[in-house]
Amino acid sequence: MKLVSGSPGGKAMSIYTPDLMAELIPAKGAAGFEIGEGFDSVLKRVGFVEWHDKDSTLDEKLSSNTGWIGVKSRCGLPGGPCTLVQSLIYMNDVICLEFGGRKGADLFN
Repeated sequence: MKLVSGSPGGKAMSIYTPDLMAELIPAKGAAGFEIGEGFDSVLKRVGFVEWHDKDSTLDEKLSSNTGWIGVKSRCGLPGGPCTLVQSLIYMNDVICLEFGGRKGADLFN
């Protein structure tokens, strides 16, 4: 699966470049992001994201990535409860932001 967020021609198509030189503050944040910052807030700031499933051929895409890639995956036992994990990955894993905690079987709709 490959989905994109953002609207062509608008500001949402721009790519947010994180501050890789920002001070790393343990238990506070890094690269301009704060620990505990909400997914929706980060997604709005990041702008354009190309979404993929965890099962798709991601390694090749990440190795040549120059922007943000989103990955949605389910964690849990087959047939049992699962947790949705959403990752926002910048370039080739230079930054990986993980968001999770929602439980349920039908979280991808």
